[in-house]
Amino acid sequence: MPSNPKSLYARYMAAAKARTAHLTGCAHCTPARSGCRTGEQLLAVFAEVQDRYLAAQKRRP
Repeated sequence: MPSNPKSLYARYMAAAKARTAHLTGCAHCTPARSGCRTGEQLLAVFAEVQDRYLAAQKRRP
């Protein structure tokens, strides 16, 4: 993962967008839980990128 906060932000927003798009079309997933394999993968990517982005924000002066 890139350490540049701007590229990290772009990845964070892309992960959020992908997860939201999946949720609107998947009958098995809800915002509170993933009900399919794709939903689980998207949630895992989103959570990882979100954690990295928020950690980078905490390190900013």
